[in-house]
Amino acid sequence: MTLRIYNTLTREKEDFVPVNPGKVGMYLCGPTVYKPAHIGHMVGPVIFDTIKKYLAYLSYDVTWIVNITDVDDKLINKANELGVEVGDLAKEMTQDYFENLETMGVDSIDRFPYATEHIPEMLEMIGSLIEKGHAYPLDGDVYFQAENDDDYGKLSHRNINELVSGERVEAADRKKHPADFALWKGSKPGEPSWDSPWGPGRPGWHIECSAMSMKYLGETLDIHGGGLDLLFPHHENELAQSECCTGKPFSKYWLHNGLMQASGQSGKVGGQHDKHGDVPDMDAQVAGKLAGSAGAESVKTAVFAKHHPETVRFFLLATHYRSPIDFGDERIEETGRSLEGFYRLIETFGRVTGQDFYALETSATREQSTPLDGEPSGFLGEVKSLRDRYYECMDDDFNTGGAVGVLFDLRKAINGFVNETKLDGDGKSDEQNMAAFVTSVTLLKELAGVLGVFSKPVDSGDGGANDELVDGLMQLVISLRGSLRSEKNWALADTIRDSLNELKITLEDRPDETLWRRE
Repeated sequence: MTLRIYNTLTREKEDFVPVNPGKVGMYLCGPTVYKPAHIGHMVGPVIFDTIKKYLAYLSYDVTWIVNITDVDDKLINKANELGVEVGDLAKEMTQDYFENLETMGVDSIDRFPYATEHIPEMLEMIGSLIEKGHAYPLDGDVYFQAENDDDYGKLSHRNINELVSGERVEAADRKKHPADFALWKGSKPGEPSWDSPWGPGRPGWHIECSAMSMKYLGETLDIHGGGLDLLFPHHENELAQSECCTGKPFSKYWLHNGLMQASGQSGKVGGQHDKHGDVPDMDAQVAGKLAGSAGAESVKTAVFAKHHPETVRFFLLATHYRSPIDFGDERIEETGRSLEGFYRLIETFGRVTGQDFYALETSATREQSTPLDGEPSGFLGEVKSLRDRYYECMDDDFNTGGAVGVLFDLRKAINGFVNETKLDGDGKSDEQNMAAFVTSVTLLKELAGVLGVFSKPVDSGDGGANDELVDGLMQLVISLRGSLRSEKNWALADTIRDSLNELKITLEDRPDETLWRRE
């Protein structure tokens, strides 16, 4: 099946054909670094990290750029409020952002260009727009002239009058038209500034992304991504100024991820991974965007302190990327409980085979995927069918929600095979079944790796089963219960088991040992 992706520009799914065969240039709008990152800041990076991983799995050579906006009104105002230098605040918040990306397993970004390091490119672009009649200086500022662009509004699919009737267009009585936006802003006393032909000042927000993306990816990008709230005015203005400057299409495909909102938020749009035929209503999503709640607090304190990062990543990918994400601790906890089944399978694999799941070598590309030789009606035939379903989901506009569902079905099939063949007991000596088990689990790791999960052990100290102290205490309890059972003190042994059940800890008695797990 050919990879097809939904293009916001055309409002259609299109076959993915990059500008240069075999290569993909991808740009995602990064943060304005004026405060600690919250969970909403992690949505786009996790989604596009997965998109890059899948494109690489399809053997594309992908370059992914995420910018850092380190000069902006919000940053200046926050620095003044805190009584610190703008550069110092930007540096501290950028480091916070990087740490959170690492925690979330976002490891495939190739470059983080900083706005303050690309002022010359922005000045050159602004000068070109003035020369071509698409921008005009005004008392130290420079504005893009929207009315001179016949295509202005084509990304958000609104005409210029509809666009300026909203509240998101900056207001200035001096402008030639209300839709005109700042390319350069004359500096005020005490603000960071750079010299320019129009006087000291700093760049407007929109010109930053255009200049930086084209410097590293060329005048026509393959994929430009961002949250749905950036569709207008940011992406609309990026597109307009870029195409007026170069005379070429700015981005071949525009991908917009849904926004995060509090679970149960009124005005919710969509949310199911199998219903993503159209772009959800932008205004409805922006109105319900998560803000002012626990989710808008620092992701470190509001999320990572409560939930393992792998659980959070899985949670974000369980919904199709264009649908809104219902954020809530209960929803994430539910995801965490569902992952326990995978961790138990990983433990079973190690116990049965003596191999380390996380050390398994997997195929880096789809073309070289794990060989699945076997009868179509047999176990490996079922596994192959599930892999094909996974591919169908990901080829259909990166439907990670559907792909996650396939991983659960694959886990169920593998567990059923283990039970049926008694690989965790008397059937362990069957070499053919053991080989099929290893093959299927290797494929599970391969497909999960594309989603960025199950690539390394859940770290100790997170309250999970790998915590050495908890494991030691549990072994002590299991030993005491074993002594009670050998003495036929069934009542007290059952009391221990029932009390552990109330703590959501399950004991599994086997012929040679007793295992425990969290529910």
